[in-house]
Amino acid sequence: MRFRMVSVAGVAAVCMGAPAVAGDATYSDGTFFSGHWTILEIDVGNGGSHVITSPLSGGTPGQWRQIQSTAANSPGPGRRSIIFSIHLFDNAIYDPSLEGPALEFTYSEDSIAVSGARQATGLALYQSGVYFIAPGLMTTALTSWVHMAATVAGADLVAIDPFDLDDGLNQSFHPDLSGTAPPFQIGFYRSVQTALGGTGVTATAGIDNWRVHVMPAPGASLVATFTLLMPLVTRRRRSS
Repeated sequence: MRFRMVSVAGVAAVCMGAPAVAGDATYSDGTFFSGHWTILEIDVGNGGSHVITSPLSGGTPGQWRQIQSTAANSPGPGRRSIIFSIHLFDNAIYDPSLEGPALEFTYSEDSIAVSGARQATGLALYQSGVYFIAPGLMTTALTSWVHMAATVAGADLVAIDPFDLDDGLNQSFHPDLSGTAPPFQIGFYRSVQTALGGTGVTATAGIDNWRVHVMPAPGASLVATFTLLMPLVTRRRRSS
């Protein structure tokens, strides 16, 4: 098992939509400035490597993020090598205890193929030392930008397990999105993997116009707002 922090080349600017009301938040970025993202690589089996750059042109529009992923040869028959690249937006931290429980997420990105195989992509969360991803999306096979989107429920998010040499995931472990849950950080992931017992594989693809909307559970905004206002009400009563 190996965890590596990765530096990102290039200069960009960040755009984030701050929550309009408690329990309703949208986070987005279309330029991927390195100072606003934390990137972690997680290896399964023999793992692999990622090379991440930020071309200044060619996106939709302008700057975008290019990710080259290489999975090494598998450890042996019936096993895979998988490389996960987790990209967490530093400003995208949601606190259910303040903003209310999260019901689901609307995830979207623009994707482009550069060379090689396709990459798995989609929503990623980090909570209490565990990294969760929502499997299902794949980058486009086209060399032109394609918009893709998905609605993700809490049960769709599963934990990365570096000791699982089948798919690298613990399908029974999900994040806590309840109103008493600890905060979680939001981002996206990219990964490639070998076939069982297969040789290494490389894929290079891009991402632009990343966006995640957190849909609150019914009544979450009202409950969270009331919770935030309670200390003010208490202080006013004590001062009267």
